Parts: sequence; C-alpha cells; structure tokens
Amino acid sequence: MSEGDPADLRERVVRARTRLEGIPAIGAGEPGPPDPETGERWTRLHVLGHTAEMLPFWCAQVRGVLAGGEWIGRGEGGYEMRQAAIDAGAAGDEADLRARVSAGVDDLLSLLDEAGGSDVSREVEYRGLTETETESIGSLIERRLVRHLESHVEQLEELTQGERDDGA
Repeated sequence: MSEGDPADLRERVVRARTRLEGIPAIGAGEPGPPDPETGERWTRLHVLGHTAEMLPFWCAQVRGVLAGGEWIGRGEGGYEMRQAAIDAGAAGDEADLRARVSAGVDDLLSLLDEAGGSDVSREVEYRGLTETETESIGSLIERRLVRHLESHVEQLEELTQGERDDGA
C-alpha cells in the first residue's frame, strides 16, 4: 500500500489492539482538553463510542472503493451518525463499547487481508464537508483507519492516565 505494506499496517493494528486491551476500564472520567480543530471535549466513553462507529463506517467506505467506487467520505448524514455515536458513547456501557471496538478491529484486519490483492494505488476522491482531496486507496486505509485507530487509542491512554493521576 502506498503508505505502508499490508503486513506493516496489520502489525500496527494488532499493536493498537494490544494497547487498547491493556487500558483499564474505569468509566467515563473527566473530559480531556478541547480538540484544536473541533473544540470537542471527550471523555473516555466518547472516545470508545466514536471508535466503535468509525471503524465499521470507514471499513465499509473502503470496501466500496475497492469494489469500484470513485469516492469516499461521510457527507452530512455520516457526520450525524458520527455525532450520534459520540453522544451515545457518553452514556454507554464500557464493556459493550469495548466489544464493539474489538469487532471493528477484527473487521479492519479482514479488510487489510482483502485489500492485499487489490489495486490500492488507485486514486479516489475523499469528500469531506468542506474539502475534496484525491488520495490512493492505500493512503486512505492508512490515514482513515489505521492512524485514526492509533490516535484514539493514544487519546484513551492519555485520558485514562489523567484519571489515574487524579487518584481515580
């Protein structure tokens, strides 16, 4: 893949899963600092809710372009789904959210196997709410799924450590 070979991406996903499994379940905790781009302040359960939604969403999007689609993106409805998952995560059961994230990681690992024989160098459009970019399918897999998962695992680690440092 353009941003790394499938074996490397698979290894990164497995490492992210291992890190996630090592994070103790301690409930929502306090919101973290505001996201510089969105201003959102998420608790641990917001992160899990979003991750549980984003993995199957982006896996389905990538499968669509692997099957011949020309573009990938959320659109307005997709952003509403994203927000609903974040909001629901805040009131969700941590064990259920973690199980859904684990299923999403399984789906991502399957996608990486499927993509191995595909033309992941093919360029497709990424359509955001305000921007459109052209990017290879491999780059989209790396950025929208693998790196995205890694960043949310890191965010969860930081939020959990902050709670533990505060005596939780």
